[in-house]
Amino acid sequence: MLDFTAIDFETANSFQGSPCAVGVVKIRDGRVVAQHHVFVRPPEAASHFSAFNTSIHGITADDVRDAPTWRQVLAWLIEFVGDDIVVAHNAGFDIGVIRYACMADGIEWPELHFLCSLVISRRALSLPSYTLPFVVESVGFRLEDHHNAPGRCGHCRAYRHRAGAPSRGGHARGPCSGSPHPGWRDGSRRIPRFCLHQSIRSRPPGRCRR
Repeated sequence: MLDFTAIDFETANSFQGSPCAVGVVKIRDGRVVAQHHVFVRPPEAASHFSAFNTSIHGITADDVRDAPTWRQVLAWLIEFVGDDIVVAHNAGFDIGVIRYACMADGIEWPELHFLCSLVISRRALSLPSYTLPFVVESVGFRLEDHHNAPGRCGHCRAYRHRAGAPSRGGHARGPCSGSPHPGWRDGSRRIPRFCLHQSIRSRPPGRCRR
């Protein structure tokens, strides 16, 4: 069975712990069963928006003014993911977002198990580039907006299936597994070499280092 949750973050600035949006897609038996895009108010210590980042993803400080905080989004994400393996393209970046955002807020980061579709594609495919648009097109799909979080993580299903990556069963727990928190708005890099399956384990809060 092809069961997992795909995730993709956008950040407000160059600091990795400044999430301003997250897209998640839950896959069951190779099919999308739930997907959400949520704006995030970054941790206060990293809440400024750089013109460069906004030029890439189009998200501004006004977009997240009434959005849930990182603490609130993290709690929802943990329930949404449940026991799933989390898939991301360049997972080192998304792992870093979670870790550094938690450090910036002085909270413990959760234990999650990640699979990196960038690593999978490098092992399974022969391409001139392993950026997401190249990988998606090579398995027969087209990615219209490279920096649209739902679009990015939605395509994980296609190339993870085509590349023959291992899957894991299990369903998300809790009442939030199928719907976003009430009042939340739906909207719309090369990694260090690391293993195909990497864990981010629960850690106590620490000081944020930029």
